[in-house]
Formats: sequence, structure tokens, C-alpha cells
Amino acid sequence: MYRDRALEIAESLGVGAGGSLGLGADIITGFPGETDEDHEQTVALVEELPFTYLHVFPFSPREGTPAAELAREMPVPQRVAAERARELRELGQARGEAYLASRVGAEVEVVVERPGTDGVPLGLTGDYLRLPVEGAVGEGEARIRRGTVERVGDRYLLNVGAAVP
Repeated sequence: MYRDRALEIAESLGVGAGGSLGLGADIITGFPGETDEDHEQTVALVEELPFTYLHVFPFSPREGTPAAELAREMPVPQRVAAERARELRELGQARGEAYLASRVGAEVEVVVERPGTDGVPLGLTGDYLRLPVEGAVGEGEARIRRGTVERVGDRYLLNVGAAVP
């Protein structure tokens, strides 16, 4: 059901036909009772849906919850949950990098954020790409700009220009 709905939404937004969609998901691996087949179905779902970001983490029980009781009844070894999480993180990273590469040259609206620890401002696009910003954005200037996604060598950035009216 989730799979079908997510594909329907992506299709309606033109994903795969030149449209853009920053689709993310939180995935818990090693939930009590998770089988190898369950994990394989999760991997297949991630490969099929247009995910651009995954937050993956192994299950950890919280005492007093139904899931903690399930963990005692149907445990998944922590090393198995960790390996499954590693596999999905790698898949998510590859999917995100492929999506980013597909957006090079795209014109985007950018919300310019405060500078990062390196002093370079970051920008956030409507499809949730957070990248360094190149282009003058002074204090007190409009924080929503038009720009393009660019690749310079092995790094990506947002080249911003005029403020959005």
C-alpha cells in the first residue's frame, strides 16, 4: 500500500520525466521479527521508489513499550540489524548521489541559510538539496534566491543570483 501510494505521488509530480522530488524516509532495521525476506523487500522498495535521502538506524528497544517485549520474544541479532542498516545506508547514499548528479544545471529557488562551520553559507532547495552557496549574499539581503545546481570537480554547489520577488 505504501509502495503504491509513493509511486503514484512520484508519478503525479513527474519524477522520472524531468520532474524533481526530494523523497526521504526513516528506516528501522532489525525490528523484532524482521526476517531476511522482510529486509530484501525493504531493499527492493528503496530501489524502486525515488528516494533521495534515507535515515537508517538499527532497532533499539525502549523499556516499557510493546516493541521491547517483542524484542525479547522475537529478537534480531544486533550484528544482523547493523549489517542491514549499513547496506541500506550505502544504497541511500548512492541514490542520493545519483539524484544530485541528475539535478546539475537545474534552475532552483534557494533558501540561503547561515554559514556553516567553514564560513560558507548553505542553501536549501525545494527538493531538499542542502549545498554550499556560491554568489554574494550579504547580511540583510533577501534570503530566497534563484540559482542553479552546479558541479565543480568532485563537489556540488548552488550558484545563486537574483532575489526572488
